Parts: sequence; C-alpha cells; structure tokens
Amino acid sequence: MVEGSSTSDLTSSDSSDEHAIVVLECKYHKKKLRKEKIMAEVYEDTTCIGQKRNFKEACKERRGLIPQMRRFDIFTDGELVFGIRVSYWDTEWVTEHIGHCWNEGDHEIVSHEFAPGEYIKKVVMRKGAHVDRVKIVTNHGNKIVGGGMGGEKHVFDFDAEHPRVCFFKPFVGGHLQGLKCFYVDQKQAH
Repeated sequence: MVEGSSTSDLTSSDSSDEHAIVVLECKYHKKKLRKEKIMAEVYEDTTCIGQKRNFKEACKERRGLIPQMRRFDIFTDGELVFGIRVSYWDTEWVTEHIGHCWNEGDHEIVSHEFAPGEYIKKVVMRKGAHVDRVKIVTNHGNKIVGGGMGGEKHVFDFDAEHPRVCFFKPFVGGHLQGLKCFYVDQKQAH
C-alpha cells in the first residue's frame, strides 16, 4: 500500500479475469514515463533489447492501463547475476534476458510472484565489472535478492514520490551488465 493513499485510489477489481487480480488504475502517458540507468563494464558481447514498443503494445491491449507484473526472476550463481525475466498478469508479454554464461545445472533462479496490486518501487544493484547483485523492493514490503556481495552498491534514483517500475531494459553479455528501469509516479499517473 502506498503511504497516504487508500486502496480505492490505486486499484479496482476486474471480475472478468479468472485470477481475480487487482488491476492497478494507472494510465500510460508517454510524457510521464521516466527512466534511470546503471551500468557495469560494457564488453564486445554486451547487447540490449529495447522493450518500449512491447510496453506500448501491452498498454494498448489494456486500453491504456499499465500491465501488472506477475513474476520477477533473477538468474544467479550466488555471486553474479546472469539475467532477469519478467512476466505480466494480463498480457502474454514476457521479457527474458539471460547472459550466455548461464548454466542451469549449476545456478539458481530467485523468483517472486506478485500479489494483486503489488509493484516494484525500489531497485538496488551491486556492480563491479559485472552486476553482482540485484535487489527489488515492492510496495508491499517484499524484498527479492539474487547474487553476491561483490562490487559497489548503487540505488536507482527514481525521481518520483511513489515510483512504480513498469519494465526493464537489461544489458547482457555473458552476465547482466546493466539495467535501465522505466517507471512512472504511481500517484501522478492516474
């Protein structure tokens, strides 16, 4: 719950959804979408895949409403982060960016299933040559952490009173090299 606002300000029930999730009432407006980027080292194999077009399409499918995240996965070996995957409740849009050094047999996936009305409000990374750790904090107080304690701590500086991360643009090579977070001010985006 966002401090200083009631549940009715942020959510409404969508009884047509079989999951009976809460749909966050947050219209997408291009001028209100903001971004913040933190990078580790960039290598020859570092690539990024833009997600803005997919985000716009998902919003269009939902008549302007921002899709709610369903699940967030961090791919890690306990020391470094190899990638992330995000899926959404009410669209088939899934973003998955995993570095080519990922080995499913030796590594783990740290996952979080979002509750109705829950969203990411804070992102913290530790980075050196690669991203060592990713931590997300939700508006419900849940903390999801994957990776190790190497590198220096960097907190994404969201310029919003009530930030809500909408999607990520990851930079990957063999490992996660950086993240660009796209977000809105949940309170101002109505």
